[in-house]
Amino acid sequence: MTPSVKHAQQTRRAEPAAPRAVPAAPARRPGEAARIGIDVHGLAELRTGITTYVANLVDALGRVAPDESVALYLHTPPEYALPFETVVVPRTRAWTSFRLPLHFALHGAPRVMLYPAHALPVYSPARNVVTIHDLAFELFPDHFPAQARRRWKWLTRHSVPRADHLVAVSAATRDDLVRVMGVPEERITVVHHGYDAAHFRPSPDASVAEVRARYGLHRPYVMAVGTLQSRKNHVSLIRALKLLRDGGTDVDLVVCGTDGWLFEQASRLVGELGLKEHVRFLGYVPHDDLPPLYTGAVAGALVSLYEGFGLPVLESLGCGTPMLVSNVSSLPEVGGDAVLTVDPLDVEAIAHSLRTLICDSEVRSELARRTPGHLKRFSWERTARAMHTLLNQIA
Repeated sequence: MTPSVKHAQQTRRAEPAAPRAVPAAPARRPGEAARIGIDVHGLAELRTGITTYVANLVDALGRVAPDESVALYLHTPPEYALPFETVVVPRTRAWTSFRLPLHFALHGAPRVMLYPAHALPVYSPARNVVTIHDLAFELFPDHFPAQARRRWKWLTRHSVPRADHLVAVSAATRDDLVRVMGVPEERITVVHHGYDAAHFRPSPDASVAEVRARYGLHRPYVMAVGTLQSRKNHVSLIRALKLLRDGGTDVDLVVCGTDGWLFEQASRLVGELGLKEHVRFLGYVPHDDLPPLYTGAVAGALVSLYEGFGLPVLESLGCGTPMLVSNVSSLPEVGGDAVLTVDPLDVEAIAHSLRTLICDSEVRSELARRTPGHLKRFSWERTARAMHTLLNQIA
């Protein structure tokens, strides 16, 4: 299968911007609640891709709407300066579902609340907007532990019909909500993620060399970023690497991301195919190491079976590294005409497309030419402006 040039997530700690002075909150009458509220309690918990979304959205909102009346609700005092008033509501179990609405009942609620991770309280006097990141737990139930699958399914099926409006992080997620859950399209607004262009850009040669030496990466490599779980389809990528190497392409595979559900499948396959010297599982990689790792790669790959968005696509492109992505779910949308796309179940096509990215200078040059224009569509400031407009409309 010939790859198309026309069309085409390590789970990690959210890295906030450096602490800065917190602006004075907009003047309000005594006892008056903020106009906009955001549930940001995840900033104090396990750092995930959703936490990265919350941290960058709030930070960008502080830049694009610094005078807006916003309250940030969390259960633990923040570890770094946030751009708006923070309201600490004591931590309990079921904090979003029960403790936060109790606070609203006693102290008043904002006009509109944004819940950024599927969960809506059992009661809220505010108008409510909920972000839905994906429906992987519905479409690929076998790729989740039973408890996690039940939790995400209950949260989403509880929240979707009760929210005043839904935010989908991609048109693909919006379409899944319409098709799988029967949500009217007019109840959904697509607000894409951004990416940090100041951080994810080509690294200097010296930085690339230092990081490669530190991780022991002495051969050319393809980089894959994302939690090591079956939905990410590392198994097909590893099989494609075997075909590449057997065909004479001297390249390794570097996987950045923590172990997830059924990660043993990929690890076991590496041994079975005799690739232990050529597949490196780096685990969690510090935020500052990612740009030089991307920059040093000959190509990036995200051949997942399903993604709600796919931030590594933008991060890799921002660092000047061409990407191969699946032709399913949100990935053609996020990669646009700046990536190659492939059937994630076709191992031979994955190998062929990677060989094209690595060896075909004309394809690499054409994709590089298209990348800057494509990346202009994605920034956290753009995300924040769209969310600010929507929240004010709902309020």
